[in-house]
Order: sequence, then structure tokens, then C-alpha cells
Amino acid sequence: MNVHKKETPNPDLFNEDNKPKAEATDDVKKLKTELDDTKEKLRESDEKYVRLLAEFDNYKKRQRKLFEQMAESLREDVFLKLLDVLDNVERAIAALPDDEKEHPVVEGLKLIEQQIQDILKVEEIEPIDECESFNPSIHEAVQSVPTDARAPGDIIEVLQRGYRKGDRLIRPARVIVAAKSEKKDEQN
Repeated sequence: MNVHKKETPNPDLFNEDNKPKAEATDDVKKLKTELDDTKEKLRESDEKYVRLLAEFDNYKKRQRKLFEQMAESLREDVFLKLLDVLDNVERAIAALPDDEKEHPVVEGLKLIEQQIQDILKVEEIEPIDECESFNPSIHEAVQSVPTDARAPGDIIEVLQRGYRKGDRLIRPARVIVAAKSEKKDEQN
């Protein structure tokens, strides 16, 4: 057995001097080019995958935010209807003569009023504090009354209480606002 026998390279790729044949060099170059092309395609596929993954993640976030906004809008619609019921219950109680305010039906109305107020409190919906001057960001003027008794822009009467949740206005207060008196205009 000859241990020091020199292995001969593949005769298809090497010539007698053990130098690569020209075709073999071309094949190696071709394989190297194909490998480089495949690496580039893989890199492009990876970039495309990462972009798609980021776009999908952004899509999910947008959809979640949209869903939350829709849900909050629906909740506000329900609370607006509940506020109308509260207004009607308060008007009914206020319209009763004092001698009937201890009647069991009135007590039931008061309990309903308190339940609605408790629900609003839990939901952090609170009435807008009454103020003297008209503020278009929280008030809706439904009428203006010329008067000398109040300065123009002062609130004469709150017809319907306004409500907010944090900084967000749920329902503006409907008010009657003082206007400049016509008598003063005629005298000038």
C-alpha cells in the first residue's frame, strides 16, 4: 500500500499541470455569480419581509386605534341618551310641588336620578361647572336676551347642563346669553 500516493484531482476540472482548466474557471465564476445573485435575492426578500412585517404591525395598531375610537363614540352616544333621561327625571322632580316631594313615586324618581349620576361618576363623566361668561368651547347659546342687568356675553340661564369626560366635551351646556340692551343703543 502506497501511503504517499498523490491524489489526482478531478481530470474534468484540472489539466496535467494540476492547474484549473479554463472551463472550470468559467464554471467557478458562473457559480460564484449565481451565489452572489442568490444572496442578493435573499437579502431583498429579507428586506421585503421586514417591511411587510412592519406594515402589518402598523396596520394592526391603526385598526386597534380605530376600533377604540368607534367604541368610545358608541359609548358617548349611549351616555348622551342617558343624559337626556337624567334631564327629564330632574325636570320631573323639580316640577312637583313641595308637598308632593315625599311621595313614594318621587322617591323612586330620586333613586333613578342617583343611579344615573353614580353611573356617570364611575365613567368619569362630570357636569361642566357653571360660569358667568359664555364660552363657545363648552356652551351652546340658544338665545340671546337684551338686558341692562347683565354684561353682554354673561350667561342668564342654563337650559341644559353640559358634561365632559376629562378634557373631552360630551355635551355642551345650552344657555341663554345676555346681549347689549337696545335702550343703550337708542340713547347713543
